[in-house]
Amino acid sequence: MIMIADLPDDLESEILSRVPAKSLWELKATCKRWYALFRDPRFVEKNTRRGRIWTSSLIYFIVTEWNTRLVVWNPCTGQRRKIKPRTRYRSEDRYALGYSTSSSSSSSGRRYKILKYWFYRTKQGVLVADCEIYELSSDSWKVLDSFTLDYSLYFNGMSLKGDTYWVAGHESGGADFFSMKFDFTAERLVRFLLPFQSFNLLDTKLLSVVRDEKLSVLHIDDMTDVMRIWVTNKIDDDEEDWQRLVVEE
Repeated sequence: MIMIADLPDDLESEILSRVPAKSLWELKATCKRWYALFRDPRFVEKNTRRGRIWTSSLIYFIVTEWNTRLVVWNPCTGQRRKIKPRTRYRSEDRYALGYSTSSSSSSSGRRYKILKYWFYRTKQGVLVADCEIYELSSDSWKVLDSFTLDYSLYFNGMSLKGDTYWVAGHESGGADFFSMKFDFTAERLVRFLLPFQSFNLLDTKLLSVVRDEKLSVLHIDDMTDVMRIWVTNKIDDDEEDWQRLVVEE
């Protein structure tokens, strides 16, 4: 079993930068190395920027404060594009960036898209999600069918190989936490299991990307402060196989 101290410094920093600030404060006394890392201005900037920037391959999708505008930026070419909304932007809007693959599209085979989604409750208390897709190549929005939810999505999504992943769980809590993936090629949500059970909504459950080819999940037990990290096989197959990498008590 690999302990967290055995991880490369860059991988350890990348994983910890995605932990919510409140949880980082609780972890600062774990060891002197982490205490110094959490005070590093570069680490602090990376941690605070996580909620505003989504990335997929070489294109970055940036959301400004209050969701007043959307900007797509390609750091290789320096090109920026302001995205006009189909109707308007709302403070409750959420976003994900990804791409679909098609042999008939550009030379890279990628068609970059933005998923815009927001939640509301009906008079009967049912949670409903409305979704729109923006495609960069056609500069156009498309409305997807609304669907009801019996779960909540936690934190911002993680982009990996064109798709976006979230930790999700039923609002009543319990042990039924799982991950949801939005497939940008099929334009649909797919559910798959996480490698742990959690009975506490206050537990930290955080997804991250490892070297652009694997998905990792960090779980910190709120009661015991035991931290565990799992990593998947390469995300090329329909099923994710989790391997426990780290246990830190």
